[in-house]
Amino acid sequence: MLFTLLVDIATSVIDSILFGGNSVEPIGSLVSLALLLPGVGVGVRRLHDIGKSGWWLLIGFTIIGLIPLIYWLCQPGERQDNRFGPDVEAGRR
Repeated sequence: MLFTLLVDIATSVIDSILFGGNSVEPIGSLVSLALLLPGVGVGVRRLHDIGKSGWWLLIGFTIIGLIPLIYWLCQPGERQDNRFGPDVEAGRR
């Protein structure tokens, strides 16, 4: 998230320099589009770490769905294997 925020700030500055104060931000739009797929992948992986399906990420499109989604994303991962695969942290111990 920090990387995405820093890249967003940098592209906003570059867009402002190149295109003035207009609402046109082609560089920022392209970078956001490029970072969309990795962001979705990270969200799905995080939900898999807690034993939830990646499809639960779609409830973020509703206002009320953001509350359980944020809660789930803040939970610690399961310490055992789940239906999405083995515990990744077990190999690092």
